[in-house]
Amino acid sequence: MPNYVYNDLAVEGNEGMLVVFQSVARSGLLPLDFNKAIYCPEELRDEELHTYGGQRAEERNKMRQEMKDKYGFCNANDFCTEKWGTKWNAMNGQFGGIQKDAGFSVAIYKFTTAWSPPLPVIQKFSEKFPTLTFHLYCVEECGNFEPVHFKILMGKVVERKKVTPDFIPD
Repeated sequence: MPNYVYNDLAVEGNEGMLVVFQSVARSGLLPLDFNKAIYCPEELRDEELHTYGGQRAEERNKMRQEMKDKYGFCNANDFCTEKWGTKWNAMNGQFGGIQKDAGFSVAIYKFTTAWSPPLPVIQKFSEKFPTLTFHLYCVEECGNFEPVHFKILMGKVVERKKVTPDFIPD
C-alpha cells in the first residue's frame, strides 16, 4: 500500500486557454488524465506483465522482454514511475472549476497520487500550454517530504519552495 500524496494544481492564464486545457487534460471521469500529457502504451498495461512466478512464468518473462525491447519498459508501473513520477494515474480527481479574479483566471484541480507528485506530467502539460502558469502544491500523508509548491512555466520548474500544510489552497 502506498503513501499517498495530496496534490492541488492551480493553472493560471487566459480563460479561453484554460477551457482548452481542461478539454485536453480530461478523459472520461478523470478530470486530469496523465496519459494526455505522457501516454503510457496500452500493451504495457496488461496485468499479465505485473504477475511473477507460477506456471506461466516463462511466457510472462518473454512478454516482459518483448515490451522492454519495444518500449524500454517491461510494464506500466515501471513506465509510469519513470515517466510520470508516480506509479498510477491521478486518483480521486476533482475539477474545482475556473475562477476569475482581477483580470486573470485560475482552473483548480485536486487529486491524489502514489508516493510522489506527478511533476513530469505537469511539466509536459506546461510545455503543451506555454501561455499557462502551473502551480502544483503537494503534501505527502506520512510526512516523508515537506509540503512543497512548484511553479512551472513552459515545461520548466521556475520556483520550488517549502510551504506549510495550511498554505495548500482549499
